[in-house]
Amino acid sequence: MESCSVSSFSIFLLVVTLAFHSADARTLVFIFGDSTVDVGTNVFLEGSPGPFCPYGIDYPTNISTGRASNGYTLGDELARRMGYEESPPPYLALVSSSSSFLNGVNFASGGSGIFDSTGWHLTPRPLSLRDQIRQFSTVRDTIIAELGREEAARLLSQALFIVSDGGNDFAEYIRNLTAPIQWPSQFLRDLASTYQVHFQDLYNLGARKFGIVGIPPIGSTPVIKDNLGFLGQYIVNLASQRFYDDTKKFMEDFKLEGMHYSLGNAIAFTNDVIRFPWFYGFREVEKACWNEFNGTYISFSGEEAVGISCRNWNGPLCPNRDQYFFFDPFHPTQRAAELGSEALFHGGTNYAEPINFSGLVSIGIDQNPTQKATPDFGEFPLSGRKTKYLGTY
Repeated sequence: MESCSVSSFSIFLLVVTLAFHSADARTLVFIFGDSTVDVGTNVFLEGSPGPFCPYGIDYPTNISTGRASNGYTLGDELARRMGYEESPPPYLALVSSSSSFLNGVNFASGGSGIFDSTGWHLTPRPLSLRDQIRQFSTVRDTIIAELGREEAARLLSQALFIVSDGGNDFAEYIRNLTAPIQWPSQFLRDLASTYQVHFQDLYNLGARKFGIVGIPPIGSTPVIKDNLGFLGQYIVNLASQRFYDDTKKFMEDFKLEGMHYSLGNAIAFTNDVIRFPWFYGFREVEKACWNEFNGTYISFSGEEAVGISCRNWNGPLCPNRDQYFFFDPFHPTQRAAELGSEALFHGGTNYAEPINFSGLVSIGIDQNPTQKATPDFGEFPLSGRKTKYLGTY
């Protein structure tokens, strides 16, 4: 059986020093979202059981770091295409080691969502997207203090802000159902309007380039298929597509000065892989490589979700992980993340629109930092707007 060692000291060294040689990175990157791009934030949260195996079994030196993957996550793979060795470290790791924020920051938290309430039942309680934006506000203030307002404005206007979120909001909606699943009209409207507020707030804080990873077909994950059956899977996938369409619509309607974005179509990519697995080198796209969470999947009945939170791994693990699309019943393998990042960066408009991530990174900001297209930093630029699921910042 393959070994997967965990050491607190080695985790600290990996998080802070092995992460990447940032001086060679072409574009500053800030990453927000859930476990699809998280690289260990939850390890630093109160009540965390810490990283555990088999997560990280294919990570360098086989050390588990808190990533929900056998190796790298999509956050790592996207950063690698921009000149990093892997994703920038988590914000909480940088704070604990008094490290600079000028080499990029990962704010993503596994289990979090677009709604503040998503993940409240989990231990540790994840950092919502709004919490992550609050952390970025602190980072922005620090950068202003170090560089001055004009240089900070220029730096942030050219940075790439990667956002990958929404899957846990769907899971939470399903978990809380008291009747057979129905078309979630109000849920989708609230989710899209809340997501839009978050992008507006990031823009107000200086973000100008958004690399958005669209929600995948949630109904195609093993955990949903095994719990809801064909009809439930069909409805959830239709709802996933509707949310992608809603995200596309509000991004098109934003028309904020100096803003550029690329919206990745994870639904199209995942569906292509499921239809033609051999073309992408996969042999298994229906079942997970690690298919047992102490005998159960993530619960939708109100019980504590296992999976990411479980401590004692004693289930089987597939030996050929690069041939599996799903590592566990909810998360992709490192190989799937690598191919997904390739589609986002270099794919056509079927995978990213209106331009791909590579095109987004290459866009220069022509305006002088004092002009309107770059942020005019106020004392407290967040919107403070409310939605059904949000208070104010």
